[in-house]
Amino acid sequence: LTGMDLRIDIDDHIGLLGRNGSGKSTFAKLLTGQLPLTGGTLRMHKKAQIAHFHQHQIDALNPRHSAYDHILSLMEAATEAQRRARLARFGLPGDRQETPAGSLSG
Repeated sequence: LTGMDLRIDIDDHIGLLGRNGSGKSTFAKLLTGQLPLTGGTLRMHKKAQIAHFHQHQIDALNPRHSAYDHILSLMEAATEAQRRARLARFGLPGDRQETPAGSLSG
């Protein structure tokens, strides 16, 4: 990515669309800190929160861990009921919450 000059405000929600090889994944990885900058400057508001849904989401998950295992690490201070309610909002009812990620479809 070269010659990029972009502003994303703190309350913006963006989606990246484009042809293969156009830099979408690279840009997302730069924003999330998965790739270091090789030049230029990236400034981010101290309260900015970056969330990234990977193109191949299973690459970001341990395929042997269940959805509940994954949410446990993200919501450590929450109760079990709160965690299970969050998973249910993603379309994972109680019985599916213990299924290993590698056995779930997209």
